[in-house]
Amino acid sequence: MNNRNYALVTIMGIGFLGAAVFSFNQPSEQAEAKDIHPQVTKISTQQDQGATRSKIVEDYVEENQAVPSQSELDDMKITPNQFVKESLETYSKDFAKNAGVNDEAYNMYLHAKSISSDLQFLNKENIIGENMDMQNLFLLTSMVQHFQYVRTSSIDPNGGAAEKTQYVDQWKQPSKAMIQADKYIKEILHDLDVANNKGGKGKTYGVTNRLEGDKVNEVEAFLDGNRINE
Repeated sequence: MNNRNYALVTIMGIGFLGAAVFSFNQPSEQAEAKDIHPQVTKISTQQDQGATRSKIVEDYVEENQAVPSQSELDDMKITPNQFVKESLETYSKDFAKNAGVNDEAYNMYLHAKSISSDLQFLNKENIIGENMDMQNLFLLTSMVQHFQYVRTSSIDPNGGAAEKTQYVDQWKQPSKAMIQADKYIKEILHDLDVANNKGGKGKTYGVTNRLEGDKVNEVEAFLDGNRINE
């Protein structure tokens, strides 16, 4: 089992990241955020399987005191393609501003946290077990969340201050690795949207296995260089 697979299994086995539990290596100079220009690439065929989000069904039954119809159940289903589309919408929102905080790294954290629950669900339902791009997304969103705990650890070493915005002036500056992980997340989502939802038409950043991108090794080297310590 390679380091990235070990990290994924570890995260999924334990659940939500905590700063007291996980420790990432310090970012190297290679981890510094880079400007990557989109590339034109090819697309391969991939089946878009999904599963119904049980929590949404439970909420529906509690609110309506009735079992949802089949069409309603279909609307409650999440597939990798749908996940990508919804995640791009999530990343277009300024959550930090809505929370009254002028901190871009906090926005990175809230974005990563917002999409990680669906990633966990898709992995639990064995929908993305062989999908390396989705696994990379899960690792990257986990990293961003972890680094938010790290930058607030002087207030609470157990990660409890990650969302205590009253201490924003005491938060450390985001690490280069946090910024780079956020950048890769957005680029992977963009490339997967081109592949899954736009028929492969459009420029890409070359960061997905799905499109045989020429920057995939760079992403995987970044993940290996910032892996969870065993």
